[in-house]
Amino acid sequence: MASRKKPATESIHDRDRIIVRLPDGMRDDLAALAEANGRSMTSEVVAALEKHLKGVDRLTQLWEFFERHREQIEEIPFVRAAVENLETFTSRADDFHGVLQKVGLRKNQEAAEAAMAAFTERMYLDEPLITAEQVQQIRALLSQTGKSESVLLTELGFASIEDIRGSVTFKRALSILEKDRREKKGRPE
Repeated sequence: MASRKKPATESIHDRDRIIVRLPDGMRDDLAALAEANGRSMTSEVVAALEKHLKGVDRLTQLWEFFERHREQIEEIPFVRAAVENLETFTSRADDFHGVLQKVGLRKNQEAAEAAMAAFTERMYLDEPLITAEQVQQIRALLSQTGKSESVLLTELGFASIEDIRGSVTFKRALSILEKDRREKKGRPE
């Protein structure tokens, strides 16, 4: 029978070792800490060293980060001053919130008008265009009332008089212009 060798096991004496001289009283503190953490004194020292080395590595990473971003970091006071100036300006504005609210309302109104124009256009696509005679009738009333063609077209939701579709819209245009003509006759010139 051949003799079998046992696999070599790592001995505590095979590991890297260092001898440390501790200041008076530190051995007792280390023993108490190791016992509280459920470790041997050696394990406690190793854990403390690992924590310290990771912390040193983290500090190095932070310094490298600061160095890479030095210009941006140095600009922070200028950014802060700009923000403070903006805050001062907005606090001095009589109704800054009201101005923002009005802008928002105007945007909402514009969006609603655009949606209504798109709806009107889709609604009247199946309707026939008004005739050339109806176009002339609208232009004659525009001339009599002095109303702007673009104002009428905005009220009706069309780009030009020739684009007006449907008898309902034609009658609405006539109604608007007739009302304007009556108002014009009723006031002294």
